[in-house]
Amino acid sequence: MKGYNEKLFETFYTYLSNNTYCQLKLDNDLENANIFLMGEFHGVACNARIEYDLLKYFVINAGVKYYVKELGYNDARKLNEYLRTGDESILKNLLKTYKNCYFATQENYKMWKAIYNFNKTLSNKNKIVVVGIDITDSSNEAIEYIYTCLPQKKIPSQIKYVIDELKNIYCCIKNKTKVSYDYYQFWSTYLISIDKYYDIYKQYFGSNFFDFYMISRNLIAKFKRRIDNLNAREIREQELYENFMIQYKYYLKGNFFGVLGNAHIANGYNCVESFASRLNNNPTSYVRGKVITLLSLYKNCKSMTPYQGTYEKNNINSPMVINEIFNPFYKENEVLIKLNEKNTPFITKNMSQFKLPILKKFLTNNIQYCILMNGAEASSPL
Repeated sequence: MKGYNEKLFETFYTYLSNNTYCQLKLDNDLENANIFLMGEFHGVACNARIEYDLLKYFVINAGVKYYVKELGYNDARKLNEYLRTGDESILKNLLKTYKNCYFATQENYKMWKAIYNFNKTLSNKNKIVVVGIDITDSSNEAIEYIYTCLPQKKIPSQIKYVIDELKNIYCCIKNKTKVSYDYYQFWSTYLISIDKYYDIYKQYFGSNFFDFYMISRNLIAKFKRRIDNLNAREIREQELYENFMIQYKYYLKGNFFGVLGNAHIANGYNCVESFASRLNNNPTSYVRGKVITLLSLYKNCKSMTPYQGTYEKNNINSPMVINEIFNPFYKENEVLIKLNEKNTPFITKNMSQFKLPILKKFLTNNIQYCILMNGAEASSPL
């Protein structure tokens, strides 16, 4: 490629020629990892099929039980109910709440039906559990669910203000009237209260406490991002991390597979440290050094992009220099490339020669595999 070391590109070509697969092949990494994370560019039709294939592969070959999604806790709770009961109205109603969003696609609908059917074949101890780590729940639906968790007993004085205001907000939602309360005072009090009186909330809510606590975290995180927009990305990425850590501890040990946007999977795609990097490098992480990432790269693909209450189709390609490296290996169907073999050229000495920040961080401690997609169509909205 013009302007870059030709010998370096020859090194990439030789290595990639020996480490490109037309089938899933992660044998050496299956035993050494606790969590496998796929990154994607949202809105591409083939994403859902690849996600399903990977989930099934990791359940069968890596003992994965927990399925991490870029959704809030309350939506994950609904998906778990769907997987338990097969009630399609739960799935359809959830997708309706995501109208004009990436999640509400025909491909996702078909994928979840396939996951349900696959899950039926698993033993009870191996059934899939959906883990929502994001903060994107509908606030109204979250508060409506919290209301159903409220016990019929005296409210401790330390938490009475928060509980009474939650009841007030719920009544306004139910009656479709304007919520009248001091927004900042309530949410800042809620933020402090949930940690200061953790044990009191736990005793008050009993068996419903964990649901209440996680949904409260989602709601409070929305408030934190709203009052600190400049740090919104950092707040979100840290919430992804903390929500995962809390649920990992709650569910005890087990292997995880998750799908999120590329920016949450690989450093260089975001202006803050990625969720996956935090999991793999933070000293407080329960899965430190046990994370495998699979980054999706695209060539001549299309994406369904939400726009002003509807959708539009956009052409998408990975950055040109990245595609220049991988160009000979894009095929008609998807291919998997292993970056972390012993003789990998994806090391600091080589990647530091590139000016593009994404490529400078295209290292095996950041990305272990790539999935190459060529000519994929955009997702179809429901």
